[in-house]
Amino acid sequence: MNRLVKNWIATSNYDLQTADAMYKAGRHLYVVFMCHLAIEKMLKAILAHKYPEDIPPKIHNLVNLTQKTELYFQRI
Repeated sequence: MNRLVKNWIATSNYDLQTADAMYKAGRHLYVVFMCHLAIEKMLKAILAHKYPEDIPPKIHNLVNLTQKTELYFQRI
């Protein structure tokens, strides 16, 4: 796994830990924000892994990022 992918994963995990701390502090708006960041960074890690020659796009739209990863989710 390359350095860029590892960095995206590490910062995503950091954001999840921050979301947990905000949840415990009752700062629920920030929990949502930090979870959004964590998901975004994990999607960018997937893109960096799948397409190592490209830099992940500088967008924040989770739907667009998910489509670019070519991951598909099924409702249950």
